[in-house]
Amino acid sequence: MAKAEAPVVPPATWLERNRQGATYGGIIAGLLLLGAILLAITPAQGWGVLSGPKGHPLAVLIDPTTNKTIYVGTEANQLARSTDTGQTWSTFSAGLPPTAAVSALLRSADGARLFAGTSAGVFALGGDQRWVASSVGLPGGDGVDALAFAGPNDAVMLAGTELHGIYRSMDGGKTWSAASGLPDRADIYGLTTFPDKLTVFAALIGAGVYRSTDGGLTWLAQNSGLPAQTDAFAIVPIADTKGAITQVLVGTNTGVYRTTDAGAHWVATNGGLPATRVISLSADLKQPLYVLAGTDAGVFVSDTSGATWRTLAKGLPTGQHIGVVTLGDSKGDVVIFAAADKLYRYPGTGGAPTALLGRLAIVGALVTVFIWISSRQRRIMRDITPKLPTHLQQPGVAGRLASVNRPKPTYQRGTDGHIRGGPPPRVPDAPVEATDE
Repeated sequence: MAKAEAPVVPPATWLERNRQGATYGGIIAGLLLLGAILLAITPAQGWGVLSGPKGHPLAVLIDPTTNKTIYVGTEANQLARSTDTGQTWSTFSAGLPPTAAVSALLRSADGARLFAGTSAGVFALGGDQRWVASSVGLPGGDGVDALAFAGPNDAVMLAGTELHGIYRSMDGGKTWSAASGLPDRADIYGLTTFPDKLTVFAALIGAGVYRSTDGGLTWLAQNSGLPAQTDAFAIVPIADTKGAITQVLVGTNTGVYRTTDAGAHWVATNGGLPATRVISLSADLKQPLYVLAGTDAGVFVSDTSGATWRTLAKGLPTGQHIGVVTLGDSKGDVVIFAAADKLYRYPGTGGAPTALLGRLAIVGALVTVFIWISSRQRRIMRDITPKLPTHLQQPGVAGRLASVNRPKPTYQRGTDGHIRGGPPPRVPDAPVEATDE
């Protein structure tokens, strides 16, 4: 009967012989890759939401004395203040009517006086951090959407109302009187004073642009080149590289217009802007040519004095108009604030952690896939590795089979009479003589 051949077991692969080392090596490589990715991650330079002010923000003021203190007024009868460029906030609304929306803020250049224009008139902040009504002479039941200083040493205060035009105060807001030259029931949305403190521009809803050259006492329409019944929202002067004001921009319901002759003629300057309302404008006279525009489609920036525009950054909500956009300062770096449904800051402090978490999630997913592939590979290798028959799976059988199946070496005789690699020659046994029985 023929003897059954023992099964042939293939030699172990490198992975089988070094399975543990390969596993730990893979883990170490994955951790090194993860560390490299984490070190390479930088927060996205986008908009970040600020969590301090409660309610829809209507007014944002950068304190002119520090550039780091920000005041925000909301539609929910709240005033909030931050002294660290928006990192932390405190509220100080004591004294305001419970239903008053805060839509305008004004602070004197020396920081001594702070005023709020509200749906219930003008209020001044007292030394005890309580707001006191400062509306004697203003029409009752009318809201104040714009405030500005005019005249030498800011001696004149101007208040733009929703229904009755512009009012002036010569005693720091204690009493008010109406200016002249404005249309009936003029709705004043914005006021801008030029550096000479005598030239003032007003943005009117449905009536375009008006200008005063006597500190807001008398006004004249300046609408040549603007569409009829334009809704004007914001006006800013633009300085050249030498600091001289050379043009003025106005944001309207049909885009941005520019004048180079103090408002006598306006021309559209909307290159790069979508067809949208431009509700807010901001320009820093210390940064020539740089202008920001808040629109129904986000914030746009121009570094060509408004000749061309581009989107500033992603991160603002869609479907929200930007009612305020303004420049601030943080440790010498420019920061930008925008008021939409909430207050936003660029570069974002609230958005950066979100971006970081998103990237960490991606890294985590990659690591998970890496681990899954590794475990899958181990299962495949385990499945394809031949196994001994059940009756041979006994201690010592595998070693004996390996010895049986090991190919016999082919010996070659050396010059010294020894077989290289083998035992020394065996002395032959003495011959056995035959015996007769």
